[in-house]
Amino acid sequence: MRIHEFGTEHEKTVLLLHSACLSWRMFQPAAERLQTQYHLIIPALPAHDPDEKTPYTSVEAIAAELGGWLTQRGIGALWGLYGVAMGGAVARRLPTGGICPDRRQRLYEGDDAYKGTV
Repeated sequence: MRIHEFGTEHEKTVLLLHSACLSWRMFQPAAERLQTQYHLIIPALPAHDPDEKTPYTSVEAIAAELGGWLTQRGIGALWGLYGVAMGGAVARRLPTGGICPDRRQRLYEGDDAYKGTV
């Protein structure tokens, strides 16, 4: 899994996880603006990277790999966490030990934003 980082000089770290059938590039327009204030981590989830062909594993395996990567980088806590569809499933399965200890209170589920608007 390739991981793209932007704004690495900033203290507040935000993890953005894309949905199935799309790639990390769905966040490029937002990254251009947000990288001036935040350290953005945007992985290209397995089987969804247009530049590197990798097989799909499972959301559990992706979360474990991503959690290990964050730990190896010394990222003990996230300021923000956003996952769309499959990315949300990965976010929910991230190891909770310090990475996002109150994630149930901070995790935004994108589908809830559309309830009652159609």
